[in-house]
Amino acid sequence: DRPEPLRIIGLRLLERTVPAGYDVGPIAGILKEKPPLCDKARTALERMGTPEARVALRQAIKNAGAEFQCALLNSLGELQDTDSLDDIKALARADNAAVRAAAVRALSWTGDPANLPVAKSVVASTDDAGRFDAMDALLRLVNAIEAKGGNWQIAVDAYLDLLKTGEGIFKDAALAGLGRMGDGTCVRPIVEAMRDADIRTGLNGIAALRDMKGVDVVRELAAVYSDAPR
Repeated sequence: DRPEPLRIIGLRLLERTVPAGYDVGPIAGILKEKPPLCDKARTALERMGTPEARVALRQAIKNAGAEFQCALLNSLGELQDTDSLDDIKALARADNAAVRAAAVRALSWTGDPANLPVAKSVVASTDDAGRFDAMDALLRLVNAIEAKGGNWQIAVDAYLDLLKTGEGIFKDAALAGLGRMGDGTCVRPIVEAMRDADIRTGLNGIAALRDMKGVDVVRELAAVYSDAPR
């Protein structure tokens, strides 16, 4: 029953002081209110990061509208909340394209190759308006797979696929990824991606080829060079 500015100040104070094991029910209740209070409560719970705060965020996502679902998914992804993974995977098949992209983004930290098919399906089912967010979510997942290690071929194949299907910064990101971990088999796809591309993609392709290591890379570069126009 306090004025909104005071309630917001209270949330900012609580996010710094509420310990694990403490009831966050009063804050969770604000998640059902209208903006900006609901978002202030979400931010407070995310910053607390306690088990109780995570439960509140997971429960709120079930009945939230699409826009707020996206925000809640972002919070759960930031918290790397393993207990919410099943719920997040279910939302990756939601009717709303923005929610699907946010769900993949919330899964990306896992670096789990098993999430690649659903991430690709989200990209394939998204219209032009939502393509950027869907591609960004897919790229985040591929980056995490690379960083996690142990799935070299899967990560390289994913970057090669992005090289074919991506545009602009996503193609450039795929080139950078191949520069970090590509081998000789990646040389020709990179060169092909550079053909008739804009100057930025061309420069990024050259940078990727320069960063790649190994005798097989050098041999492929020599073979490509011999066939290249002036």
